[in-house]
Amino acid sequence: ENIEEILAMMSDNEIKISNTIFFKSNFDCVETNIRNNICEYSGIRISKFGLRVDECDVLKENIMREYISDEKGFNEIEKLNNYLLSKIHEVLIDGNNILFFERRKVNIDSFRRLEQIYNQLENKSPLVFMHIRHKNNLKKCTYKERNEANKILSRMNIWFTPYHMNDDWFFLWAGISYNKAYLLTNDKLRDHVSKISEDNLFYNSLSRWIENNVINYLFNKVKQIHEFDEPLKYSIKIQRNLINDKVIWHLPLIDRKWLCLNL
Repeated sequence: ENIEEILAMMSDNEIKISNTIFFKSNFDCVETNIRNNICEYSGIRISKFGLRVDECDVLKENIMREYISDEKGFNEIEKLNNYLLSKIHEVLIDGNNILFFERRKVNIDSFRRLEQIYNQLENKSPLVFMHIRHKNNLKKCTYKERNEANKILSRMNIWFTPYHMNDDWFFLWAGISYNKAYLLTNDKLRDHVSKISEDNLFYNSLSRWIENNVINYLFNKVKQIHEFDEPLKYSIKIQRNLINDKVIWHLPLIDRKWLCLNL
């Protein structure tokens, strides 16, 4: 890589950090692990950093610019905004992702799977985002399966997204609007990272939101329940602490390893 190009993309603060760490000769450098948010070497708690309000606002502006192009779209977002002002949901559920999970085909087992996950999260006041076509397509099912699926849906908080609009836009908007909410999905959301994120070489706003807020799920066939892989309680980013007039840096490596630098 061209070091001059890299330096040109770095902020003044990032350059100061690099100079402080790598051009100082008398510092201790130890590879360490983080257990229960604490560095095993220094005993310092590693912090978690969410997005600032202005960063969330920029992401929402980018959603509007990239995805919402007509009056219908604006009206749908406005309806969701009004709803979010009246209720708080701790967990948002990517309903389409769950319905298509495993065999990439929606059938009655898809709705049973959604019901089980919803019930496991019921104490978190979940809100399911689902495309309206999945409800409308139930008319193609047998009477017995259609009746069962409709009963399942009737017991849930669901936001149905309209035709000709991607349901991802809506749960991203809701999650970024209420930054403390978690999103349950196995979707990597890569296409949105490339389109709506504010990023440079060292920072990607939507990737950081995903790191902080997305929960993945997996079905445990032995226990016959879904298990959830929740986000870490700390942020994987360079962190600076001042302890007794000494500066201590923590730098994330690969495989959940960290460097602890005592300057």
